[in-house]
Amino acid sequence: MPLTSSEFRQLMTPFAPFGTPPTIAVATSGGPDSLALVLLCHQWAMEQGGKAIAITVDHQLREESAAEASQVKIWLEARGLEHHILTWQRAADEEILHSAIQAAAREARYQLLSRWCIDHGVQHLLTAHHAQDQLETFMIRLSKGSGLKGLTGIQGQVLTHFGRILRPLLTVDANRLKATLKHFNQPYLLDPSNENENFTRVRWRQLLPSLEAEGLTPLSIQESLDRLNHAQRIIDQYVSYILNKHAALTPYGYAILKKEALQETLETFEEMLKNLLATMSTQRYPVRRQAVHRAIDFIKLDKSFTLGGCQIINKSKEWWIVREPAAIGNDVPIQKSGSYLWDGRFIVDVSHNMPCRISALGEHGIQLLEPDARKRLKMIPHIVLQTLPALWKGGELIDPLPSFKFTPPFHLFSNAHLVAKSHYPNIGSSDQKKFSL
Repeated sequence: MPLTSSEFRQLMTPFAPFGTPPTIAVATSGGPDSLALVLLCHQWAMEQGGKAIAITVDHQLREESAAEASQVKIWLEARGLEHHILTWQRAADEEILHSAIQAAAREARYQLLSRWCIDHGVQHLLTAHHAQDQLETFMIRLSKGSGLKGLTGIQGQVLTHFGRILRPLLTVDANRLKATLKHFNQPYLLDPSNENENFTRVRWRQLLPSLEAEGLTPLSIQESLDRLNHAQRIIDQYVSYILNKHAALTPYGYAILKKEALQETLETFEEMLKNLLATMSTQRYPVRRQAVHRAIDFIKLDKSFTLGGCQIINKSKEWWIVREPAAIGNDVPIQKSGSYLWDGRFIVDVSHNMPCRISALGEHGIQLLEPDARKRLKMIPHIVLQTLPALWKGGELIDPLPSFKFTPPFHLFSNAHLVAKSHYPNIGSSDQKKFSL
């Protein structure tokens, strides 16, 4: 039975408000799930005087991928939808292990989609994850020994740099989405990788009929997920309360954690540290528990160390959690003025149209600073200054610190956004903001 427009409207209601009129981006691969989503969203948005924008990412992993993306564009533009194709441009010498290709492609897809949303001021991005995806994810994480946070499954709403990623179809059966396309008289593409048994998700997908025969259905999993998410929300609220007592963010992309936080229980301190590392490193998945336990041993000995893309630096009464220079993401090329996401942490405002790139200031950049600039920046800790964005053209430092906003993809801390202006204020209590939900 196809998903009706009325049902889809109900699925979208919990995510309101969307703005008036709503503008929604929809990740659209050309498969049955995403095509059903974009057609339903197009109908929903038009009812409210808004629009849905389809975005297809061409990963260039198969020879036919460009032609398939073009086919999706033809289909959707014929229906009056705006459509954009984003291409994953990998370096010629970049090699990815076959076993890791799906994860790399997924990460690239989210980066490209996020950047497009930032560039176009779109705050809502929909993806077509459905009930079977949720069940597969739960079973994969269960088989790998995931903890509570992992077992809460795919989240319906994720806060991001640009706004929100929304997944309204998590409770919808995949067969209903195919029936929806039949109702729209819309053909779709089939990705052969969805049948490739080299991928873990495919092997679990093939097991689903047997699991459902034993009562392990998407519905039963969803009931468990509801309970697990309820428990996780209670834990998040408590950890957020404790972080308010012991931790602070600065506008320069590092966190401060008071040593008195060690007076909390080991389990609480572990959760605090995991969330701080996730916030500062922008890694999609938390550091493994065993690594966090080893880190706590170093912390108890007042030793500095690196973990999860961060440096944990021992100070007299606190620790600083600073981005590790070697872990900073790729340079961002600039051709025109605008706002750009860099290293998953900063939105950098570029005010000129000179071709250049955003890269870390680094030790080399610090040595290139004019005396006046060094004086203005002296209150920013040297180890932090290295990790901040700068504009470069070749080996020339154009702007040591352009205007930027520190905006990592927070988990518990979605509203702790701080702005560092170009006059470089001193680091102090007024420049820090407590964590809050």
